[in-house]
Amino acid sequence: MTDYNREELSDIFQGLAGLFLVFGLAIVILTINGSVPALALIGTAVGLSIIVVFFNFGALFS
Repeated sequence: MTDYNREELSDIFQGLAGLFLVFGLAIVILTINGSVPALALIGTAVGLSIIVVFFNFGALFS
């Protein structure tokens, strides 16, 4: 596997990690409140994905 492929996979996994964090947050909010505010959840998903990709959260897993 080339360095380029490894870097691309790392970026993909970092984005997915952010999305799975948001899905977990949505499940917690749904359990506590009974409903999830859709726009707030979309904003959280986008924000966490950006944070994960730009601040290299995936480096903690490697």
